Amino acid sequence: MAKTIITGATVVTMNDRREVFCPGYIGVDGSKIDFVSNGRPDDVKWNEALEIDASSCIAIPGLINGHTHSGMTMMRGVADDMPLMKWLETKIWPMEAKLTPEDSYWGSKLAALEMIRGGITCFNDMYWHSHQAAKACEETGIRAVLSGVLIGTQANPENQLQQAVDIVSEWSGKNHDRIKFYFGPHALYTCPPKYLEKVVSHAEELSTGIHIHLSETEGEVEKCKLEYNGKSPVEVMEEIGVFSRPTIAAHCIHLSDRDIEILASRNVAAVHNPSSNMKLAAGVMDVDYLLRMGVNVSLGTDSAASNNNLSILTEMRMASLLQKIHKGDPTVLPAGRVLELATRNGATALGMEDRLGQLEAGFDADIVLIRNNQLHSSPPTDPISHLVYSLRPDDVDTVMIAGEIILRNSRFINADVEEVIAKSKEVIDRIIV
Repeated sequence: MAKTIITGATVVTMNDRREVFCPGYIGVDGSKIDFVSNGRPDDVKWNEALEIDASSCIAIPGLINGHTHSGMTMMRGVADDMPLMKWLETKIWPMEAKLTPEDSYWGSKLAALEMIRGGITCFNDMYWHSHQAAKACEETGIRAVLSGVLIGTQANPENQLQQAVDIVSEWSGKNHDRIKFYFGPHALYTCPPKYLEKVVSHAEELSTGIHIHLSETEGEVEKCKLEYNGKSPVEVMEEIGVFSRPTIAAHCIHLSDRDIEILASRNVAAVHNPSSNMKLAAGVMDVDYLLRMGVNVSLGTDSAASNNNLSILTEMRMASLLQKIHKGDPTVLPAGRVLELATRNGATALGMEDRLGQLEAGFDADIVLIRNNQLHSSPPTDPISHLVYSLRPDDVDTVMIAGEIILRNSRFINADVEEVIAKSKEVIDRIIV
């Protein structure tokens, strides 16, 4: 099996001891990390390994995007400066009605390449034609948890659900190392309780999880309370049994203390999407409070249609600064804590905490090298501070996923970027409203 040794990096391990080695060394044997240390091993087996000189870089675990809609990358910049429901009803949904499976493939491929270029090695996705997203992920090498979106209030909701059951069944049988499938009911306001009960039943039968939007806007919560005898979306979904399955809940902004107790007790993973939430004026998740109450919070970008980029490096900075101004406290969500959201917490949300989110022997070799010698990252003082507050997606030098080098010297090893960009223009020219 191929061996790679990364030498001289500032290694931010994110392991249980939060060790930082400077200079540090990482040995990769096949798809796994063999060692992480502050010195090069004497073992002769590493003498013939591919060596990557990373002396100008910070090495981190691959970043994890906890919530996005990859196919929507086609719609970047065409539905800005609007409230959520108007944004959906007058722009997004009419354009989505024109999308073909091939369109979703190109949108997903565009998203995957953008994410890899910014140091993201794994993402959690919900969108139409998820089998096409799987194809894009296989071709680009990125990891993903994919969910085909389910809308219980649209025509033929049972057909949608059966298609989701078929694809989850198909992929669970493949035992694919980098791709797995969840069910993706959009939200309580688009998926009535009886429909959600069927989703939960299928998820239980197929031993998989659920990815859903939850308590994103005040209007959503108030409408739910009027419809369900004063109950919040969290309380309704608890009654339905949604949280009996591993659940990833995007947004979780407008929550009561009772809601938070339920999320914590049910191990629901909440995903904070600061840029999208600010752009749509949805509100501010109280990340600090949720963490203190025992809720696992990770970071997401949401879609490029509401963000307008797919950078977790950007979201780390946004998340920290937004919490500080929201709470009136500059000590809230410090750099080290927000880096946990983008690595360890994301891995836990996806049920992969024993494989991803740390640079540790035995973990999957998802490793990102980020240049730390640019004008905006000099002098090289605190690497964790630079990661959260200074570094940019175009500083990413190398991306390795499962031991495979996908990006080196900021260039893709095997990807026709120009073709993907050209195809995205063809699609948006046809579907734009």
